[in-house]
Amino acid sequence: AASGAVRQAEVTISDAQGRTLRRERVNLAAAPQDWSWNGRNTAGVQQANGAYAFTVRGLAADGTESALPATVLGRATAVQR
Repeated sequence: AASGAVRQAEVTISDAQGRTLRRERVNLAAAPQDWSWNGRNTAGVQQANGAYAFTVRGLAADGTESALPATVLGRATAVQR
């Protein structure tokens, strides 16, 4: 692979106040990959139901960064009337 080829993705989950709750690096392969968040922060504390933001950036071996496309799939855990 070229020196600027993206080899890892860094996924960051943030709360509504912009605080980083979890950051994880994932090694990339040629095919699309799945990553899931278990709703816990870095310390393992379960987070409340609510809205969260995520970013995904690519990291190359030479230190360059780039945005990566990502798709979110959600699951409803409760319904209110």
